[in-house]
Amino acid sequence: MNPSSGVVTPLHEFTGGSDGSNPSAGMLSVAGTLYGTTGLTVFEIDPSTTAETVLYEFSSPIDPISPLIKVGGALYSTTQIGGTYDDGTVYEVALPESCTLTDTLTYSSGTLTMNFEIGTPTAATWNAWLVSGSTFESIFSLSQPKTEPPADVTQTQAVPADSGTVGILSTLSTATGGITCSSWETVNTGNP
Repeated sequence: MNPSSGVVTPLHEFTGGSDGSNPSAGMLSVAGTLYGTTGLTVFEIDPSTTAETVLYEFSSPIDPISPLIKVGGALYSTTQIGGTYDDGTVYEVALPESCTLTDTLTYSSGTLTMNFEIGTPTAATWNAWLVSGSTFESIFSLSQPKTEPPADVTQTQAVPADSGTVGILSTLSTATGGITCSSWETVNTGNP
């Protein structure tokens, strides 16, 4: 609702078809995305685009009576009916992967080049570590703003020749969601 005009703008109008009907258990906001339930579905809505996506469709009406909660990478709630005795259930629905983090490594003349594709629907912390033998060294920890669609980013790191196979572990994490994406890649720098 726009407070100054009092106008309510619907984000999604349920059809009673595959998107479900009669939402009644409230909404949960996670990293800018809204989650909710109908009698047959668990859904998400992107408020910026009003796109609704069904995350799970139950085979029969579940009659959700309590709001969703988020624990780790999943949503949890209860139903009033369903289960072996038709007296209700507690259920879990995994959240879809919400970010992109891939990298390609190349090595030449003492320089490790890391070509990342990075995307996140909300601000995150981007960390990368160099793993060589038993050494685990932080390369960087950067604040990554919302990046949609994913963008290509190149970083370089000096690595001595003949260090053998080295790895790069990189993660994207949010203050509320923990680690949301990770990537592990290796490259050979020559025999140790």
